[in-house]
Amino acid sequence: TRLVLDAVDRLVAGIEESGPLTVVAAPDSTLVALATDETCDVFTITDAMTRAGWYVQPQLSFRAGRPTIHLSLSAATAPLVEEFLSALKAAVDAAVAAGPIEVTPDIAAFVRALDPDDLSDEDFDGLLAAVGMAGGGGVGLPESRAQISALLDLATPALREALLVAFLDRLTRPVRAVR
Repeated sequence: TRLVLDAVDRLVAGIEESGPLTVVAAPDSTLVALATDETCDVFTITDAMTRAGWYVQPQLSFRAGRPTIHLSLSAATAPLVEEFLSALKAAVDAAVAAGPIEVTPDIAAFVRALDPDDLSDEDFDGLLAAVGMAGGGGVGLPESRAQISALLDLATPALREALLVAFLDRLTRPVRAVR
């Protein structure tokens, strides 16, 4: 336990030196939540960390809270804090260089106008096309999920749930092969 908690302290100290990142609250245990300033976004950083081989989880905004990055340390990851911080610095630098991800105003208006209780296949198809997830072979995940996460961040929790149900429905829908 001491090994992991010491690693959490080293991680927090390293993050506090990073500039655009802040620790949301001093961790009591092994879960650490991070937020960004206005120069970048958590979704782009999360994508970069995934490409670098690290698993960090984006957390969508809720009520007045901003989107954050959640990560947990364990006995297996504790010895790798410095390596993680190096990858995180590279991800943050790339995210700052790219700037915060933006959802075009027309797509943002479309999302905000959707009624979660009346989400149609046509509405969902429009969203899939907007984020590059529509195609003849069905639904799939793009390599980068930052745009999708930014889009979901605009949605109400009820709409997020409806979109998840629609997405899972599409993943499990049988599709007849073209002959």
